[in-house]
Formats: sequence, C-alpha cells, structure tokens
Amino acid sequence: MTRISSHSPKLSSSLSIGTTALLSTTVFAFLLTLCGCGKNEATGSLVGGAAGAGIGAAVCNSGNRGTGALIGGLAGTLLGSTIGRSADDEEREEDQAREREYQARARAQQEARHRHEVARVQAENNTLRQTLNRWCVNCNRQVNLVGANSCPSCGGQLIHERFCRGCAQTFSPTSGYRYCPYCREGVVLSAR
Repeated sequence: MTRISSHSPKLSSSLSIGTTALLSTTVFAFLLTLCGCGKNEATGSLVGGAAGAGIGAAVCNSGNRGTGALIGGLAGTLLGSTIGRSADDEEREEDQAREREYQARARAQQEARHRHEVARVQAENNTLRQTLNRWCVNCNRQVNLVGANSCPSCGGQLIHERFCRGCAQTFSPTSGYRYCPYCREGVVLSAR
C-alpha cells in the first residue's frame, strides 16, 4: 500500500490550486457585497461560492480539483447571487407595500383632521350667521351688531325667525306675517 505524503508535489499543487480557487471565489463574492448589492444577494453569493467551490473540488478527480473548485465556486456564486437578488426584491416590495400602507394611513388621518376642522369652522360660521342675522320684532330691521340683545333703533327684542305654535311652520322675520296664514284661527306667530 502506498501512502501519499503531504509533501507530494501533485497533492500540494492541487491543494494550492483548490485553496486559490476557494480564495478567489470568496474574494469575488466579497466584491459583490461591496458593489451595492442587497444583503441577501451578497450572502447568497458568498455562501453559494463557498459551497460551489467545495462541491466542485469534491466532484473532480485529484488532478483537476483546483479547476473544479474554481468553476464550482463561480457557478455557486452566480446561482447564490441570483437567489439572493430575488429575496432582496421580495423584501424591497414588502417594504414598499408597507410604506404605501403607512402613507395611506397617514393621508387618511390628515384628511380626517381636515374634515373635522372644516366641520368646526362651518359650525362656527353657522353660529355667527345666527348671531348676525337677527331681526327686530317691532320694526323688522336687521341688526348685525355682535352681542346686541335689543334693537338699537326702537329697543325691541331681536329674533331669528317666527313660528306658529299651532302647525309648527317657521317664517322669516322679513315675511311680514304676524299671524299664521295656514291656521284658520289666526294664531299669532311667536318669536325665536
């Protein structure tokens, strides 16, 4: 039985070629990590290169282990890079979908705040209109003084509208009605 010593030229040259192939594949994969690739693409190329080099060296016969490791490492690097790139694309799409959802939620909250603000301003405007659109019950003049409780001309009570207690109809103070035109009894319109 012949033993191959570790100092055999054939074994040491194939080991050095295999080591060189593994090292070059690792360097190639490392360069892929620096070229702006995603983390999964870089990891895939590094793991694929190392696994491909190991498989390539193991599959080839003893004289071609370095070449097998180099070819296997390059093939593994490319395959791992492709698989990693697809994983990076999936992550990027998930991040973009999450970002779109967050923006839509923020936009909906902002629109709700705007709707609430518009409703508040409209209610305030209605209150001001009711305050400003008052009429004197005696002289039927419109009074636009904020905070006034009586007519500045005659001292009469200020009202917003007239209504009938019998049929619940409302009338504008400028209509000129003192009695309800719909009720036969001639019900006097009340001021509100």
